[in-house]
Amino acid sequence: PTEVDVSAVLRESINGLIVLADQRRIDLGLLPTTVTSAPLRCPAADLRSVVDNLIENALRYTPEGGVVDVRLAQEGGKLVVEVIDSGPGIPPELMERVFDRFFRVPGTGARGSGLGLAIARSVAQRCGLRISLRNRDDASSGLVARVETA
Repeated sequence: PTEVDVSAVLRESINGLIVLADQRRIDLGLLPTTVTSAPLRCPAADLRSVVDNLIENALRYTPEGGVVDVRLAQEGGKLVVEVIDSGPGIPPELMERVFDRFFRVPGTGARGSGLGLAIARSVAQRCGLRISLRNRDDASSGLVARVETA
């Protein structure tokens, strides 16, 4: 794998998905960051696949008029990317199940095959990255999908 600039991949992904966000009237954007350099040894296509999947999921489950923010940070020496949405979140008892192939959270009505997060986790692991999910703990509902270096 070659060195890839994570911030450039994030901008490319957002630019590629902005039409979908606009169609759903969802505010999609990259939050301001103090990270000036974000190199990572990973094939750019693999990182793009992971990021695209997380953003597409956020757009799929966020209601019309909602918000999807992408955040790049460095925490404790780790590079961190978060996709933060204003969707319904995931019931805690199903949080790990969403990484199972073909699993979909019942009752959401969103379309998809149930393969996206399983593929994203596998690709992330190849790049030495870890994906985790958690419901937002602020006053808003929604989900935080977090990708971080190991």
